[in-house]
Amino acid sequence: MQELQKSRIWVMAALGLIVGGCDGESGGGAPGEANDAQASSCAEAEWTCTDYLDGEKGDAQPWLDYARNLDCPAEVTPNRGPGAARGACCHRGQPNSVTLDEFDAREAAGQLEPDELAVSTYRVNYGVTLNHPLTVGAAPLPSLATGRRDTMQETLVMQFGAPRSGGQWTSGEGWTEIGAAFYNCDDGSFSRYSETAAPVFEEGTFPNADSGDRYMVDRIPNSIDASQSGMQGFTTAWEDRIHGFGNNSFLDPAFAEYQWDYDLIVQDFELIAFERDDELVDCHGARDGDVWSPQADGLYEAFLPMAPNNRPDNGIITLQESTICTLFAFGVLSDEMDFATLDCETTERCTPGSADCRWKQLPDSLCPITDGELDTWECHLGDEAHTPDFDGDAVRCTADAPTERDATGDVEGQCCDPLGASDTLPACNAWRTLNDYTLASAVVREDVSDEVFRSCL
Repeated sequence: MQELQKSRIWVMAALGLIVGGCDGESGGGAPGEANDAQASSCAEAEWTCTDYLDGEKGDAQPWLDYARNLDCPAEVTPNRGPGAARGACCHRGQPNSVTLDEFDAREAAGQLEPDELAVSTYRVNYGVTLNHPLTVGAAPLPSLATGRRDTMQETLVMQFGAPRSGGQWTSGEGWTEIGAAFYNCDDGSFSRYSETAAPVFEEGTFPNADSGDRYMVDRIPNSIDASQSGMQGFTTAWEDRIHGFGNNSFLDPAFAEYQWDYDLIVQDFELIAFERDDELVDCHGARDGDVWSPQADGLYEAFLPMAPNNRPDNGIITLQESTICTLFAFGVLSDEMDFATLDCETTERCTPGSADCRWKQLPDSLCPITDGELDTWECHLGDEAHTPDFDGDAVRCTADAPTERDATGDVEGQCCDPLGASDTLPACNAWRTLNDYTLASAVVREDVSDEVFRSCL
């Protein structure tokens, strides 16, 4: 496995902004508009020009009919036309397939402003937690998580803008937007959420519970050095990073129109590795039959703080009948007594596997909670006994809590005790999760949604 490079997600301003014209994964041209040159070159690839209109042949009005990948999940519409799932990774709508030369051609035609940023959009079509095999990684949870994404019960969309000029990437200012989105069943696109979309609860129920705008997405500015390879050229000022709690909506599939189930609270989402070559594609990962194949060496990281994910008014997962925090600590519960007695915050910690110990996974990380902590350090691995999960993975913590930000990035914060029994170290209060992924190009419309997604049924 190649050496992985760590780069904060808000630093990642360009993930795959160009795609070769017809590589079997993409086709150009606006949805519903046939391009003769592209139609000719792509005739044997994945899409064809036909005379369908409302599902009938023979009408004089042609439109671009993108061939659907029959291996893709069919639980959501549309299942034909430009919004149908296609390509190796089941992407929908107009793909990212615009080369830098094509950007320059559009600019010359007056369709883009001079040196307008190249923008790409991806939806996380697949992702499974790898480093918690005894709890959230144990069957049947990975398949349930995959089913949620296949049916749009949970949606994470990433958008990236990066500077370009003269057919090349250039140094300058870019941006990143990552967060929840509403799936549009009519055309396969996504919409960001409005300031009133999230269900509102009493203040203090969980982070941001009383804010209807908690699913809105902030645009994070990035500085890009095009002379650096891979991710090394992306930086984001500390004051521009998101240091607080992030909310993502999960839905309950027990209803014909999915109901809000819970908010997943995470901190410090980070891409650990992402391929960025001169010729990128719409798909990072693929689907083979009914099985997803994640991007090779592709990982993202997120920290799950214990207390915010252990609120009865928020974190009771309908299918598991426990909070997210308890699920991470003890796995899937089946005994009624366990539901009443096991709690990730109040059950005494013990070494997993020891006699009479019900814990399966102790927390291994420390996350900032107070404003002062959030201004000084970020979530980090704090368990000094941590075994590296990938090349370059290491624990960089200190015996004492930092009093100011470490400009070098060599130290991430204070160490913590997973058992919570140390006289000198704080108890670890979060889990670090490592997840693989399949990313698929997507379209985000300009309109916003005032409610959470309710299924395509």
